[in-house]
Amino acid sequence: MLKKLLNIHNRRSLEAKVELHRFPSNTDLGDKEGFKEVVVKLPTRLGNLLEAYEGYSMTRYSMDAAFFWPRIWLTLDEQLKNDIDMQQAFADTSLYVSFALIISGLLSFLYFILRLVDVAVYSLLPDPIKLLALSIVIFLCSYFIYRISLHIHALFGETLKSVFDVYRGNINVDSILKEVMEDPDYLFKNEKQKYMGVSSYLDNLKIRDKEGKIKFVPRKWPNYKREKVKLNPHS
Repeated sequence: MLKKLLNIHNRRSLEAKVELHRFPSNTDLGDKEGFKEVVVKLPTRLGNLLEAYEGYSMTRYSMDAAFFWPRIWLTLDEQLKNDIDMQQAFADTSLYVSFALIISGLLSFLYFILRLVDVAVYSLLPDPIKLLALSIVIFLCSYFIYRISLHIHALFGETLKSVFDVYRGNINVDSILKEVMEDPDYLFKNEKQKYMGVSSYLDNLKIRDKEGKIKFVPRKWPNYKREKVKLNPHS
């Protein structure tokens, strides 16, 4: 029996270590020796989950998720969009329900305190013991729903990461780079440099020259006539 319990503990410990290394941590600084323990970036599991899948495209492909996600989204078919929206709705709803239950539990506990001090206004409320039991039940429900929401967020995060893995090629970065690069082959040697170059140019009008130095691209506005417009105060 003891051996069986130890095997279960070891298996769970290994699973936890695998999941832990998916989170942003001190080991992301490089393959340096001397880390006695893994220290994650954020204090909560939910925060590290969000950080892990939101930063996935940047750490794997040097793709800024905030920049590339809307562009990849436009290339997806409607069925896939609906599936992703449904997964996100489940993940968000479970978290909202958990926090709503926390607020309800706090209110129930507040009513419990008011009944203890025997405030006349709250005399119609249930007995203090019932209010205390209700608040405990609500807090427990909130905790269990929160734990379930972690798994739902993890599944949703895997879906988002898979979209970048499979559909990142839908963005034609080559045609953009050919227009602005002095030496297009400089960036085409590396896929990560392609995505960094495109986002840098489209967002900030910055490119790299043949020597690899960053420089600005002058804005090319279409020709137009400057006309003085007289404002009519009576119009």
